[in-house]
Amino acid sequence: MTPPVPGARTLITAAPTGGESAKADVPALPVSVEEVVAAARSCQAVGAAVVHLHVRDTDTRPTLDLGRVREVVTAAREDTDLVVQLSTGGAVTDPFDARLAEPGAASLTLGTVDSGRDVSADPWGVTVAATGVGRTSLPVMLAALSVGGHLRVGMEDTLTYAPGEPVRDDTQLVARAAGSARIAQRPPMSTADARSMPGIPHLEAAP
Repeated sequence: MTPPVPGARTLITAAPTGGESAKADVPALPVSVEEVVAAARSCQAVGAAVVHLHVRDTDTRPTLDLGRVREVVTAAREDTDLVVQLSTGGAVTDPFDARLAEPGAASLTLGTVDSGRDVSADPWGVTVAATGVGRTSLPVMLAALSVGGHLRVGMEDTLTYAPGEPVRDDTQLVARAAGSARIAQRPPMSTADARSMPGIPHLEAAP
């Protein structure tokens, strides 16, 4: 990564759900279509330009069912102006050939990621956005901003806002990221800014 460019903006991606946390353990986790769309809409209002989606079925379990994926993507596109980014990771138990659908953009894990006894591996991606998990969320966010990187935040990765304080919702995390980006003089990108990035307009136009 290169040092920040004066006047540059920060791409903030909201990751509201993830594929690992259970709704029973985290009641605030958005899992239904309505909850996910409401979270996405609220996150856009405070600075997110992209929503990173993992899809849950009607029993709140992670699913790669294409019909359900299309339902969530369609609802997000109808109710928000966010770039819709589908996870190519799914959950650690999902096979590679089942981890693709109809995204406006897709996430790509750079290198090998260990998840317990399982491993998620992908080839190289091209634009860097950093995500800190759990208590590393703030240090990683600040480090990324200091070197010109973009940010991904959300309840997929962080369930505690501060020691002993559970995250209220995804909007709380996006608002903190947006505020930090402004302090770093790299304010959040709009959705139009995000779509001006290479490849995004073509992908967003896909049926």
